Amino acid sequence: MKLKTKRKIKRFVSRLLGLLLMIAALIFAYYLGKFIETLITITVFYIYRHLFEKQWHANSMYMCFFVTTVVLIVLINIQVKISISILASVIMTFLLTLISYYVRDYMDSKVLNKMYRNKLDNINSKAIENLSEDELINVLPSIKYETLHIVYEYLHRDKSTMTASGFAYRNNISEATLYRYVKQVKEKYESLGK
Repeated sequence: MKLKTKRKIKRFVSRLLGLLLMIAALIFAYYLGKFIETLITITVFYIYRHLFEKQWHANSMYMCFFVTTVVLIVLINIQVKISISILASVIMTFLLTLISYYVRDYMDSKVLNKMYRNKLDNINSKAIENLSEDELINVLPSIKYETLHIVYEYLHRDKSTMTASGFAYRNNISEATLYRYVKQVKEKYESLGK
């Protein structure tokens, strides 16, 4: 079976499971007398999740289905009746998406820190001048590619034929900007080893 066909099937199954879960949640909420509250929660969730740049997602479709089921059951059970407060559903949903954002952010930072450490270990604490351009780009992803490229070229220029001012002129930047780039890259690289 082609990969494209498998993806279409997986997307269809995922959407079908999502739809079935929402219908089941609304039926469950109806029997608990919290249909409107749950409908508001589900609607507001889809609005709120676009307020944040990222959200926690399970690694597999089935794990996502399981976690969503548990979260919905808990939310439906702790919902405050709409006759008491319509804002409770809105605030509770906001808190859920906020928690989901921070969980994803925490997981991302752990992964990035581990990646940086692995990259640094693989480089064996080389002097910055001994790094290849690819290593420099991989180790310092927070610095713009153009800046890293200029610094790499500057550090590896033929010093007997090219002065710093000549190099800066050739790259259409001032000598001060060149030195600022070099300082920025060196400081960032040194901070990774601490």
